[in-house]
Amino acid sequence: MLARQSFLVGRHWLFVAEFSPATVEAALRKLIGNIEAPTRVELAQKVGRIGLWEFDDYCG
Repeated sequence: MLARQSFLVGRHWLFVAEFSPATVEAALRKLIGNIEAPTRVELAQKVGRIGLWEFDDYCG
């Protein structure tokens, strides 16, 4: 799979054939750059579907 694309996304994982900060940054920008939501909480939930973050399952 990675032979045909520069990155692959799995739940809470970003797979790259070779680690490159520029590739990781480009992948993340592509994944979250156009996400929109009416509230910060909803935005965080959408971003959280892509990657694990410190407030997963937070009920505060």
